[in-house]
Amino acid sequence: MKNIAHRSRFWSIAELSIYVIQLAFIVIQFVAHDLKINWLFYISKPAPTALLILLELLIWKKTYNLQGEIPKFTQVLLSIGIILSILGDICLIQNIGGITFGIGTFSFLIGLGCFIIAFYPTKRGYIKGIFIRTMIVMISCTIITFLIVYRGAKNSAIDIVGVFLYMTMQSILVSTFAAQPQTDQFTKLGLLGASLYCLSDILVIINHGLKIADQIEGRGDRTLIPLFYYAVMLTYYAAQFMIAYSVRRWENIDSKNNESFSIQSSNNYYQYQPGGQQQTLFYAE
Repeated sequence: MKNIAHRSRFWSIAELSIYVIQLAFIVIQFVAHDLKINWLFYISKPAPTALLILLELLIWKKTYNLQGEIPKFTQVLLSIGIILSILGDICLIQNIGGITFGIGTFSFLIGLGCFIIAFYPTKRGYIKGIFIRTMIVMISCTIITFLIVYRGAKNSAIDIVGVFLYMTMQSILVSTFAAQPQTDQFTKLGLLGASLYCLSDILVIINHGLKIADQIEGRGDRTLIPLFYYAVMLTYYAAQFMIAYSVRRWENIDSKNNESFSIQSSNNYYQYQPGGQQQTLFYAE
């Protein structure tokens, strides 16, 4: 028993240590960004995201007894999504001749796709009504975002397609998390993470579009959103962490599977029995 307690304490300390290191890297990259210490910035910017792989594949499993509980495809796709996000970060930092910017954007897009598929609720299914309603809201946000940046994007077909494609993927990501049965705090945390991810990208798109519009209209190059870089990076880091941390929904999954729970979907009221079987209790007119 003492050995088990010591191991548990070790992994808890390791988890806390990683959190401290992540926060340290975030602070360092802000300092490096402001002081233009490029080599330090290149190292520190992707580091907090990279450490999520260690947390997801090892430390959280040991700390929260997730061994064998997280679906393999979720682990693999989540890890790939994080790696692609890191690649996107690195490419956007370099931005060599505009080529790496395209590679970075594409990496983020594929990474979003990995997150969407990784957390597809295979056992309990979508609440389709919520998915559709959330998609309508998110599409409205996409249209509003495009209208804001229209002056800067109207002369570039690539920018127009890019905005709609990126926002569509973000819309699906948020809707995917929203449409999952919100039966525990970790699923809700994943939804918050997806929403922050979308917010971070909206800030980037709006700022980029307005800057291009200003350049076209001869107003020079300026940052139009106060503390823009800090807002984008803090929401981005928080989003990545929350999405990854939501794997804790599989903590003690065996005990959860022995409990039934109820959710309301559109006009149907469902009860989920042990084993994830769905039973329609009644249909509301």
